[in-house]
Order: sequence, then structure tokens, then C-alpha cells
Amino acid sequence: ASFIINWLLELTPKSDFLHWMFLVQPLCFIYVTVLIVLNILESKKITVDIIFGSMCGYLLIGATWGLLFQFLVMMDPNAFSIPSQFITQSDLSYLSFTTISTLGYGDITPNAPIAKAFCVLEAIIGLFYVSTLVARLVALQVTHSSKD
Repeated sequence: ASFIINWLLELTPKSDFLHWMFLVQPLCFIYVTVLIVLNILESKKITVDIIFGSMCGYLLIGATWGLLFQFLVMMDPNAFSIPSQFITQSDLSYLSFTTISTLGYGDITPNAPIAKAFCVLEAIIGLFYVSTLVARLVALQVTHSSKD
């Protein structure tokens, strides 16, 4: 779906497709992330694939929120306060990863209520992801070690 919308954007410069693209891309990322996380949670032992999958899941969550922030900026250009004149995708990715890690440098801040809500939600998801994932991996390791 994302590919088709990008293709339509090339053919017609209307912003209607642009709005759809910024909604479809995060949905595709969310779908892939859910598949990865389910694979991790259903795993019976820790492998290299599980470790890399958990890292990919975390990075995909951050990238997804960056795309969602871009959609918010498209809907409301003043959704975020940023020191530079223009907000770029790299600025929004930076905001996403500083938010998901709860680091928050403070140079980019949410202005709009929906942007504030999204930032809080991303921080909560990031904390839950890391804590749940670490608990799951420790439980797998303990279970696997006790069987040996």
C-alpha cells in the first residue's frame, strides 16, 4: 500500500495522497513490529535472532513514531517547537528516539495537545517495551539454564 501511494504521489502532486502515505507507512511499520514482537514473545529460548529481533522491534517503534510525528506536523505545522526554521524528518526521528528512550533533550518540544499526548504515549510504550522484553529474555534464560 505504501509503495502504491508513493507511486501515485509521483504521478499526481496532490497532497491528498501525501496524507494517506503518512498514515499507511506507520501502519505497515506497526504490522511488522507486531510480528517481530510476537515472534520474540512466543520464543522458547534465546537465540541471536531473538536478540536482533528485539533490537529491530525497538528501532521500528522509534521509526514509526517519527512517521506519526511527521503526520502531526503535516496536519499542524506548529505541533512542535523547534529551534530551526524548518522541521525535517531527521528532526522528528531525533525527537522520537529521544522520547522513546525518555532522554528528552528539550530542544524540540510538543506544542499541540495531541503532540504532547503522542510524546507521552511513546515514552510509556518505550518503557514498557524495554522492561517487558528484558523480563521475557531473563525468564527465557533462567528457564533454559535450569533445564541444562
